[in-house]
This record gives sequence, C-alpha cells and structure tokens, in this order.
Amino acid sequence: MASTAEKTVKRIVRTRGALAALVTALGLVLFVVVSRLLTTLVSFLGYTTTGLYFDVAELLLESLILGVAAILAFAIGYFFGLWFVAPISEELGVGHVITRSVLAVGIGSTVWLVVGGVIAIATTVSFDGGLLGYAFPGLVGVGDVPLALLRTLQDSLQLFVGMLAPGVLAGILLWRWRTAHPPEYHVEGLVDV
Repeated sequence: MASTAEKTVKRIVRTRGALAALVTALGLVLFVVVSRLLTTLVSFLGYTTTGLYFDVAELLLESLILGVAAILAFAIGYFFGLWFVAPISEELGVGHVITRSVLAVGIGSTVWLVVGGVIAIATTVSFDGGLLGYAFPGLVGVGDVPLALLRTLQDSLQLFVGMLAPGVLAGILLWRWRTAHPPEYHVEGLVDV
C-alpha cells in the first residue's frame, strides 16, 4: 500500500506540461540575467571615471553571484508554479492567466526567501576557531542572524515586485503559445483539483 507522500511524488512525476513551463522559466531567466548584467555594468561606469578600480571587480563579482543565485532560486520556484501548482492552459481566460502568473512569481520569491535565508545564516555565522582544533568552538555572529534574515525578506519582496511584470508577461506569452499550439493532453495543477 502506497503512502500519501509516495502518491504525491508519483503524481508530480506524471504531471504533463513540464517542457512548456521549463522553456518559459528559462526564457524569463535569460531575460533577467541579461538585464541585470547590463544594469550592473552600467552602474559601475561611474567607478571607472573616478579611478576607483580596486573594488569594482570584487563588487561586480559579488553582485553577479548573489543575483544569479536569486534568479536561479526564483526560476526553480516559478517553473514549479507553472508546472505543478498552477499551470496555464489554453482554456483559461486572461484574468486566470494573470492570477496564475502572479502565483508562480510568489512561489519563486518564496523559494528565494528560503534559499536566501540559508545563505544569509551560513554567511553570517562562523566559528571562532578551527572546527576540529578546539573541542568546543564557539559561534560568532549569531546576534546578526535576525538582521540578515530581515534583509533576505526585504530582498525577496523586492524580487517579487521586480519580477511581477516580466513573470506575468511570460505567463501571457505561454498562454498565447498554448492557444496557438494546444496540447493533446489536459493540463491541470494543484489549484485545479
């Protein structure tokens, strides 16, 4: 007899329509990564005119790494939202498409909140000595964890607001594509059950 968790996993694996949701999420990621790369490069133009070259490469690298991590975490949640939770089918009206796209953006932002929270805790807290050098090394930076988590919440909310328009546009484009190329199978998700 299969447990409820096994049935849920089997249903997730059997859910069709993953390719269209994946292409939509990857297109959104490509748009955002190129946009952020160009925005970051333009924002550092002022540093080159003032002669502050020493920290520009380090700031650019840090900004790009955190930006790419945020976008990838967001894209995984957005894909999961469009594939399993609230897929967009050709039968929906534009209001439902917008609502499902907003839900997918919310799921993506929530995934970044979780991933960003783990990153914030991991980068804030450290050991005061060698991990294996002392019998009981102490933790440093534990008092800064609430502030780091608050910043992560702020970043997640900013990501939600910033990705709302492109995420809804991507959902509408997916809907238009499915209308022009209807699948042979019925697309449904958790919100349809």
